[in-house]
Amino acid sequence: MFEQRFTKYKDFMSEDFLSDTCFIEWVQSENHEVGKEFWQAFLERYPQKQQEIELAKSILNRTHDESLSKDEVASIWNRINLTISIIN
Repeated sequence: MFEQRFTKYKDFMSEDFLSDTCFIEWVQSENHEVGKEFWQAFLERYPQKQQEIELAKSILNRTHDESLSKDEVASIWNRINLTISIIN
């Protein structure tokens, strides 16, 4: 059902999810049933993306709730880069 759309996201890292409108809308409005169904199905197909999605969700939720200082932003990007280096 969603397989064609999955190919867009299968190689995404957390920073890619953070710039994707579909992903952002889903995180900010998890009541959206089609989005919820899509992302659940995506994670069932690509469970290795769970950590990337959770990291992106936590960043979006944090930035949605409050402004971050420059140090906090730098710390988040350091965590993202560390995660990427561990995966690679």
